[in-house]
Amino acid sequence: MPDVLVETRANWLGRRKEQLLDAIHAAMVEALNIPADDKILRLVEHSADCFAIPTASDGKFTHIEITLFEGRSLATKRVLYRTIVRNVAAFGVSSR
Repeated sequence: MPDVLVETRANWLGRRKEQLLDAIHAAMVEALNIPADDKILRLVEHSADCFAIPTASDGKFTHIEITLFEGRSLATKRVLYRTIVRNVAAFGVSSR
């Protein structure tokens, strides 16, 4: 079961926090074929003074860390990355 930590700057998600977590989880279900109810995701929002981001980024900079059990191929991990990028694009998050 993947363990996911999502970190953002506070306030930009508004009421869409759960939707962002659902978008990331849906990508894992699609790319990793995990059961839909296999869900461990945490969202941590930091104040701007506690979360330094690249100067070229906007306030929607999002850090996603996924811990998986050993055994997933590099190709599978790349599919997962692309699927997450596709799903979170709806929130204005860029892959850069």
